[in-house]
Amino acid sequence: MGLRRGKAALVAGSVLLGLVAVAALLLALVAGEPYMPLVVPFAALSALCAGWARRLGRRYAAATGVVPPGWDDVDLDVQTTRVRALGLRATGFAVLWAVVTVVAGVAAAVVLTRDPASSGTDSPPEIAAATPLVVIVFALMGFGFSVAAAVNWRRRHRAVTASGWRPATATVTRGSGPCTVILTLGDDTRIRTQSIGSTHGAANMTDFPGTPVRFGGADRSMVVLFPRGLFRNGPYAVPVRSLEPKPGARPTAQS
Repeated sequence: MGLRRGKAALVAGSVLLGLVAVAALLLALVAGEPYMPLVVPFAALSALCAGWARRLGRRYAAATGVVPPGWDDVDLDVQTTRVRALGLRATGFAVLWAVVTVVAGVAAAVVLTRDPASSGTDSPPEIAAATPLVVIVFALMGFGFSVAAAVNWRRRHRAVTASGWRPATATVTRGSGPCTVILTLGDDTRIRTQSIGSTHGAANMTDFPGTPVRFGGADRSMVVLFPRGLFRNGPYAVPVRSLEPKPGARPTAQS
């Protein structure tokens, strides 16, 4: 019961903090109130509470014996197509971020070239342009991440198409860095992999060791297909890279 109550409290906190962030954003954009600095910290706290609520939910599911769904009636060819769709989605986000950058740039240029006397305000143009300039910075970051994601998912799709999907069980462990995903094949062969920075992470499966999965690709272009994701059931593709030394590679301290 403690896990369920903790989850409920965190969900409520996440919703309240999110509402505060939205209210601060609206007041800053519509009414011109100086609440913009409050948006990011409240939004971050809301996301943090949501993440911990989800983790408590996973722990409660593991404690009560609820396991991820199986692979009955799952079309793996469809899942290969969805890996390609992730690259297309990232491309769409890149275009969106590019548009946001251009719009914010135009808005900043208009503000900086506007006469303060004609605008009815005594604030310097540099201060008024601070908001669109901040938007430009974040939009450029989003554009860079989206382009990288589009290229990487396209490469992974080619690798999975070439190798196909293989069955295995996955045990996810999490330390101070990225998650380690240990794949165990039917002949007890173990393949150590590491998750790659992505919105599709494996941390949600740390409470479910030995989960039946499918995986494809090789080296740095591998994808592990888990039976469910962080916020929904159904196959969930997680990008990983192999930690196993390549045949003929020079020995290192890690190998």
